[in-house]
Amino acid sequence: MGMGSVDQVLLKAKSFERRGKIEEARNLYSTTLELYPKNMRVKKALNKLSEKNQISKYSGSVPKNEIDDLMGLYNNGDLGLAIDRCQNLELEFLDDYKIWNISGAIYKKLGNLSKAEEKFRKACVLSSENSEVLNNLGYTLSLQGRKSEAIQCYKEAIRIQPNYHNAYFNMGDILIDQEKFTEAFLVYEKVLKFKSDNSRAHYLFAIVQSELGMHKKAIASYEEAIRLNPEYADAYNNMGVILRTLGKEEKASLAYETVLKIDPNHTDGLFNLGNLRQDQGFIEAAIHLYKLAIDSDAGRSDVFVSLGNAFRTKGDYEEAVFYYDKAIEIDPEYSEALHN
Repeated sequence: MGMGSVDQVLLKAKSFERRGKIEEARNLYSTTLELYPKNMRVKKALNKLSEKNQISKYSGSVPKNEIDDLMGLYNNGDLGLAIDRCQNLELEFLDDYKIWNISGAIYKKLGNLSKAEEKFRKACVLSSENSEVLNNLGYTLSLQGRKSEAIQCYKEAIRIQPNYHNAYFNMGDILIDQEKFTEAFLVYEKVLKFKSDNSRAHYLFAIVQSELGMHKKAIASYEEAIRLNPEYADAYNNMGVILRTLGKEEKASLAYETVLKIDPNHTDGLFNLGNLRQDQGFIEAAIHLYKLAIDSDAGRSDVFVSLGNAFRTKGDYEEAVFYYDKAIEIDPEYSEALHN
């Protein structure tokens, strides 16, 4: 092995170190020193690695540069390499919750939810009063359909940190899915006490208010969400739905038109404006909007049914049947289509 080969060894060993493969780097340095026991560069590199390892183990905390490197790999999508690094760091820093928390996040992003849960639970054991870790565990449980367990995690996170809004949001999402709107109302009411400038909080609060029949308050919440985020197409769309319910068709029409200015391919906006135009008697305009909605999302059986209804109103029964059949292909249980 010549000097050029020693340089290559040093480069390779440094590469191992950067990727967290400490033992591989150590073995490479040691093997090279057996061949060249007087090579000071290799000897210094090995001593530096040993000192760094001893300090890290003594401190029990993953160095910030290691965390930064891991997050860089995570954000760049280099998840396989990130997992390799985590596995080495887990051995080196057994008692630092941060490495287990990051490892859980990586496995969650990979879709390995059982492994992610395992890592987050380890992080919880090491840092039992940590709201972030509990929230991460809760979200992973929720993704597995274990909603009650997830809510308990969120409640515990909030007990530890009463203004931890991520846990409130995640718990509120579950309660909305479960149609527990009274409980969800209390959750978002609390969120807005310390997150009043969050457009999503106002938007979700409006959904809950609407479901509870508080239509005027829901409109006010949607308006506040829009004030904070003028491009909030979903808020305009939902507000349009309520305005129609209240019989305010002109304002509803304006809301839907604004949705489509923000996002011309907004399926619900196209569909809802199409329904409004059909009810107003503008059948051709409705047909045009329904077809645009189908171009945006061809899996919506309700759009095909409404399009079929529009053609039936025109007296074009052949086209109507064609679109009803399309609806039934998507959803054989779609009762309205079947009865037509």
